[in-house]
Amino acid sequence: MTAMVAVTKSMCWKLTVKVVGISSGVGFAVYQKPTSNSCYETQSVNETLICTDEENPDAAWYAFTFD
Repeated sequence: MTAMVAVTKSMCWKLTVKVVGISSGVGFAVYQKPTSNSCYETQSVNETLICTDEENPDAAWYAFTFD
């Protein structure tokens, strides 16, 4: 398992698209963030670190706002 696969699995992200160029070998992947914390709650504490109750788990989604 690669480091990227391990990280995305621990964050409960779902791989939705993976494309690799045949000639270049260069590619990209698109992941989907879970809509709830149910996946996190089934993991042991050592598998992944999640936000505490005092932190906003969605803060990163709203870090940049353009008026």
